[in-house]
Amino acid sequence: MHRFLQQLRNYAKQLAKIVDFLQGRLVNMPSGTLYIKHSKSYVQYYHQQPVIDSDNDNLHLALNETKKKNQISAQTSKTGKNLPAEKASADKTCQSRGSWKRIYIPKSQIEVAKALAQKSYDEKLLRVAEKQLSALDCFLKDFDPDALKKVFEELSPERKNLIDGLVLDDESFIRKWAAFQYSPGAFGPNDPEFYSKKGERVRSKSEVIIADTFREFGVPYRYEQPHEIIKGEKLWRPDFTVLNVRERKEIIFEHFGKMNDPDYVRRNMWKFSQYIRQGYFPGDKLVFTVESDTRPLSTKELELIIKKYLI
Repeated sequence: MHRFLQQLRNYAKQLAKIVDFLQGRLVNMPSGTLYIKHSKSYVQYYHQQPVIDSDNDNLHLALNETKKKNQISAQTSKTGKNLPAEKASADKTCQSRGSWKRIYIPKSQIEVAKALAQKSYDEKLLRVAEKQLSALDCFLKDFDPDALKKVFEELSPERKNLIDGLVLDDESFIRKWAAFQYSPGAFGPNDPEFYSKKGERVRSKSEVIIADTFREFGVPYRYEQPHEIIKGEKLWRPDFTVLNVRERKEIIFEHFGKMNDPDYVRRNMWKFSQYIRQGYFPGDKLVFTVESDTRPLSTKELELIIKKYLI
């Protein structure tokens, strides 16, 4: 949920930038709108503007001057011969439609048509962006992702012991998650002994580092918990099953520690493929670290992964 909210905050920032950009660009746009007239043989563009009182006399003069030319144009069209688009439109320099006037835009002034079309798009986009930004601002202001958890958290210990909390506070949720019982993986008599600060036995020095780093960052984990990754087949034991407390989400954490060994790489490439096929996508339900003889486990990269995906 917290990651989702951060995505919404980032989107709100993008919307705010779009709004600012559009508002700045619209300041320099020409007045009026674009009117497009379609014909069978051509398309005409008009600069449409509202008529104000001081324009009326000039508009009527322009209409009277073109009236005869328009009549000639109409007669020509009756003969079945189409005038070239530029020639035909030249006879219709100015048209009146109620309280609007339309001035023909010749090809030589196509940039005017482009500017008016861009203006119309920008205005529509601005309205939508402002509406979406307003909705996001209201949601982010009022929404509390921890509101449900706080209901249980604010109860007295005596009351907590008497109820089955549907949405637990973090401390109670971690305690309940950690109480899960499972059979740990077995060790052979000749396997080397490595122990984490938690006192549990693991299989390598790198796993000691990983387990102790989890503990340092307060990330709950289970070592080699069995999972039915492929339904109906043998259980797998991933290196770690970790809990993202904020998201209340289990994530599998694998450490691939022998990337210089071709056979090891081949086996784990198949394993990695199966994870994906079963819906365990990297960065979602699966995270991992790697190392080889020449490149040991990077504690810096491990911490970055923990901060990004696990807390």
